[in-house]
Amino acid sequence: MDIRLVSNRTGFNNSSACARWTAPTAPCVKVNVDAGFNKNTKSATLGVAIRNVEGYFLGASSTVPYRVSSSFAAEAQAVIQGLRLALDLGFEQLEVQGDSRSIISKLASESSDSSEVAALISEAKGLSLNFRRCDFSFVHRSGNSVAHALSKFRQSVDFDHFWVDEVPPRIEAAAAADRR
Repeated sequence: MDIRLVSNRTGFNNSSACARWTAPTAPCVKVNVDAGFNKNTKSATLGVAIRNVEGYFLGASSTVPYRVSSSFAAEAQAVIQGLRLALDLGFEQLEVQGDSRSIISKLASESSDSSEVAALISEAKGLSLNFRRCDFSFVHRSGNSVAHALSKFRQSVDFDHFWVDEVPPRIEAAAAADRR
C-alpha cells in the first residue's frame, strides 16, 4: 500500500515493515529515528541515523528535546530532528523510518489531526516539503537498532551530540551488524 501525501514526492509505505535495517534505494538516504521516554520524569532522548545505500553514516544525532509530554510526542520530535538534520546536511531525497506505527501513520494521513501531537505532526509535514522526495515507513524495533542505540547513548552523556560521517565505536558496531 502506497499512500501519497501533500504532494507526489512525499509518501508512506506500511505494507513491508522491515524486521531488520535495509538500505535505501539510490539516490535516497535512509533516516532512521527513535525516541526513549521516561514517564516518571517526563524526559526523553532522541536518536537519528542517516546512512547511505551501503549502510555507512552520513550524519547522526543523539539529543534531548526541550519539552516532551508523552512517548508519542518524543517519537514525533525524533522525526522532526531527523528531517532537520537531513535538511542541514543538504540531502534532497529521503526514506524516513521509525518504529512508532502511530506517528508514521499520522505523517501519512491527509486527515486533520486533533491528537496531542497534532502540532508536531504538522511541523514534520511542513519540513518534509523541503525535500524533492520524502517517504515515511514503519520499521520494527529490530530494524531500528542504530537509532535506538543513539537515543540510549544520550542517556549516558551530559550534552547533545551531532556527527557527520562517523559515530562512536559502539554505535558503529551496531551499524556494522546491519551491513552484514
